[in-house]
Amino acid sequence: MRTPSQVINGLKTGDSLSEDEYPFLVLAEQAMGEGESEILRVLKDELSEAQRCVLEITACRIQGKPPGDLIDKALDVTSSIDTRDIQLEGRVRMERGLQRFIDGDIEGADEDLTWAEARLKSVAKASRDHDLSLLNKASFHLSTEAPLMALQVYGEISVASGHADETLTLSRIGAARILASIGQLFPAVRNAWNATIHARNTGFPELQWQSNTLFLGLAADNLSDTAAPMSEQVLEPGSRSFAEDGVLPAILPDDLQMIFNETISRESEFNGGERPDLRGLLLSAVALDRIEELPWLDGDIRDIEDPVLVSAMISILDDERAEEWQIRMQEIMQSIQ
Repeated sequence: MRTPSQVINGLKTGDSLSEDEYPFLVLAEQAMGEGESEILRVLKDELSEAQRCVLEITACRIQGKPPGDLIDKALDVTSSIDTRDIQLEGRVRMERGLQRFIDGDIEGADEDLTWAEARLKSVAKASRDHDLSLLNKASFHLSTEAPLMALQVYGEISVASGHADETLTLSRIGAARILASIGQLFPAVRNAWNATIHARNTGFPELQWQSNTLFLGLAADNLSDTAAPMSEQVLEPGSRSFAEDGVLPAILPDDLQMIFNETISRESEFNGGERPDLRGLLLSAVALDRIEELPWLDGDIRDIEDPVLVSAMISILDDERAEEWQIRMQEIMQSIQ
């Protein structure tokens, strides 16, 4: 199945207008995001009044402006007898929940996001809007320091329900991070591995990068030649392969090699003061004795801004090469001061 962006490209080259793959509203939002004004004009003519109201909210989001009265207008339209659209009403309640959160109304945001998810689950389960409502609800819980509530939301996103690969990937990434933060390494590694599998089906390199580096970072310190392949470990919820200590998970080196090979050529930007993804890639390179293949070694060292990563590079390189990284650390520390 094509992505919305591919459908837009098809319309530009003469494809006929159709909702066989995506609703016109989804395509209109994609065209708006890509700046395809002519395609957007054509698609707008196909939208209902309720859909046009939602599109106006999307336009505000893209422009970085608060939707303000547009949300109230959209709620009136989507809930009125003559123009009612119960699915879009759920979408608009989600939008109001997000805006309330931005405005600091935590209780109101919780109410709207919960209402929206319940409505969308009942009328459009596993649709694009329902997926967004689940991910937004999980993000809300994370932002309000309720990670276990977010974990519960992620757990509702199942393969059997038909959720999009992007949603499955993001939920597994989120679950893996939460589980790792509370010391639940077995399920964290399983979720990270599953994220890499779903990410391959999305066609989005950034999702593949985030999934892969998360798995690499979690698995690098837990290698064992006697481990069962991850493809077997994830088949049953309770199946586990233990390290020699009988406590930590065990990961087959071949699995780490495979994900490492998929990852090393994907990233070209290495800046940013917090780069746990690059740290995960480094950990796996050390575990596999493939340090020389780290993609940033051939670039400008000044691109690296994460002091933790720089410190790790100093510790693993020989004295001669570590010297330039020590200089880079001094530069970073001076910039922080």
